[in-house]
Amino acid sequence: MTTFVPAPDRSVPPGVGGGGTGTGTVTSVDHVDPDGGGNVELHALRAPNNLDDVDDAATSLANLGGLAASDPRVPPDPSTGTPGQVVTVDPAGTGYELADGGGGGGGTVKSVDGVDPDPSTGNVALGALVAANNLDDVADAATSLGNLGGLSTAAAATTYLTQADNLSDLDSTSTARTNLGLGTAAEADTGTASGDVPVLNGSGQLDPARLGSGTADDTTFLRGDSTWATPAAPSIATLSGHLSADVTITSTATTIFTITNVPVGKWLFTIGLTLVGNVAGANSVGISAATSAGTATFDGQNTTETYVSGTTGTSQNAGALHEADVSLSFIATVTATATIVISGIAGAANAATAKAASLINDQTNASGYTALQVA
Repeated sequence: MTTFVPAPDRSVPPGVGGGGTGTGTVTSVDHVDPDGGGNVELHALRAPNNLDDVDDAATSLANLGGLAASDPRVPPDPSTGTPGQVVTVDPAGTGYELADGGGGGGGTVKSVDGVDPDPSTGNVALGALVAANNLDDVADAATSLGNLGGLSTAAAATTYLTQADNLSDLDSTSTARTNLGLGTAAEADTGTASGDVPVLNGSGQLDPARLGSGTADDTTFLRGDSTWATPAAPSIATLSGHLSADVTITSTATTIFTITNVPVGKWLFTIGLTLVGNVAGANSVGISAATSAGTATFDGQNTTETYVSGTTGTSQNAGALHEADVSLSFIATVTATATIVISGIAGAANAATAKAASLINDQTNASGYTALQVA
């Protein structure tokens, strides 16, 4: 920005009035002499222009310690200035005042922008900024920047994020994660080590080996202590017994087997008896199960009935003709250790005998029981 200040006539030394035709002149303003046309180029910035008259805005901004428009921390300003405007102040303007110097014709410059000339040198020291210096000649760059509403580079470093720092210049990364709604998993690595976030396999499943120690395959199971273990062979509880001697069944309840200490659980009992009739004719024999101690309930299939016929023959073959096999199966649910009694009752006194050995083939263990715990 260039300001031209026209002067009257240079024919008379400053402050001297010429009689009639003499004029007073300014020999220098801010140590700049008028040119041949009587103008003084001050190269000064004008306050009403609000720094729009600097020679180079970018250099001026840097001299003030501000941020250039190209800085990534400063949003781009779509507006552009138009440097190089020339403000010319004529004698009728407010840039200076002319006063009558006497003798007619002209006068001496009393002041420029309200500043009187130095009487010893005739110079007017305006203290103005020079446009070509691009604000490098301000007395206090920080204050000037503040007056312009700008932000210093140092202040911007603690106020704005820098693109090249990739968020490393955040004041608090933990607070930033919280503001983004991220949890602790945002800080964890993926992998299989303690504290890692596990990664699913190609089938979208978690690798079974990650669930516990040991070998995870179709022969093992995961125990409560996070160990893949081989299951123990199932333990099947059974009970069994056989008659060691024949039992004659009378017309009152006759005990055939007494099964003691049956543990708590659900048991499947199978009773097998070989019966021989002792009285001529067909006689009924009923077989049943009941408890004599403890607590057990039956499924309702704990009784059966059959018929046997007696004979007077004493030979094995004659007796075999009257032998009958009887079976009885039932479920007993034991809720307290129990004693289960298998008994028989005949339609006539001593009408049948439960045999320890079969008459047909002299087979031993002809009458017995088995029990299998099913639950």
